[in-house]
Amino acid sequence: MDVPTPTILPTAAVVPAPSAARRDIVGVQYLRGLAALMVVITHAAGMIAFPKYFGVSPGKFFEMGWVGVDLFFVISGFIISYATFDSRTYTARLGFVDFMIKRFIRIIPFMWVCILVYLGLRVLGRGAPEDLLPYWRAILLWPVGEVKPDQIWTLRHEFLFYIVFGLTMLMAVRRTWILVLWCASPLVYVPLRDLGYVGFYEARLLDFFCNPANVEFGLGLIFGNLLLRNGSIPVLPGRLQLPVLVGLSSLLMVATYVLGLEIGVLRDVLVLGCMSALILFVGLGVTRCANPIERLAHVLGDASYAVYLIHPAIISILLTVWAKVLPDTNVYVVLAGVTVLATAGGVIMHFLVEKPLIAFLNAHFAPRAASARTA
Repeated sequence: MDVPTPTILPTAAVVPAPSAARRDIVGVQYLRGLAALMVVITHAAGMIAFPKYFGVSPGKFFEMGWVGVDLFFVISGFIISYATFDSRTYTARLGFVDFMIKRFIRIIPFMWVCILVYLGLRVLGRGAPEDLLPYWRAILLWPVGEVKPDQIWTLRHEFLFYIVFGLTMLMAVRRTWILVLWCASPLVYVPLRDLGYVGFYEARLLDFFCNPANVEFGLGLIFGNLLLRNGSIPVLPGRLQLPVLVGLSSLLMVATYVLGLEIGVLRDVLVLGCMSALILFVGLGVTRCANPIERLAHVLGDASYAVYLIHPAIISILLTVWAKVLPDTNVYVVLAGVTVLATAGGVIMHFLVEKPLIAFLNAHFAPRAASARTA
């Protein structure tokens, strides 16, 4: 995972603009969309089984889409590495402060909007919650404790990754070895914790800083570095590109179901991280976006963050209405309908709220001295 620095460039110098043209990694956008769709399917399947809705599960397999989170983590590591450094000089396009400002703008304000929407719908539907701490933890990305909505837990790790990456790779002197140690830390910490060598209170914080997700960020960094260094990836035949990515993403769910893998378990994260990295490698060979289906897949990739954050609230509303109006509907029809509508709602949220909000914040607060393709 070590990202070597050329001997003639020992520091993380900042360049004002890209010095080499780089193609748009279309396949990464497809994979983002597929990962978001997998998570939507899982939450829809799990919520359909709630007694207050339909009380029948569409099947355990459909609840395996949480592996989209593993794919997201690997993609994130790749994008941050690939978008931050110049491919010819390996100098950083942004300094630490500017990098963090851009990451903050991209992630946090829209996350706050979704948390407030989630809380507002909770108040309208079931009254004010007795405990507001999970919502405050979510707003602050507090490292320990329950958060609401639940999916915010992944953003805690995402933002920690940004901080560690920025402090180690974008300061005056690079400390790549610290980033490597952070990515590899779960390999040492988790076995020690499981053997009882870590106390309860220490474990709460160390579970955050040394989470198995670190490994997946590291795998993504490796691929970003490889693409920067080599500049070429085998390209898939045109008509096979999107079907192959869909097939491999489905295979990820099948493997999770067959092997009985669980989210957050180190052994399972290593398996899923490596599989996700291989899928990412295939995705890097996707170059075209010509027909309507592929354009739709690209839009879904662009909107994947909005889909990921807002879909549980949309699913809850849809199932509440559906269960009252058509309680005898086949659960597979409900699963398909809710998945499509919740995903569409996320795309609409992307265009109406997320995209304008980010454009406004970038226009007023984003660094102008240097530019980088943002994830």
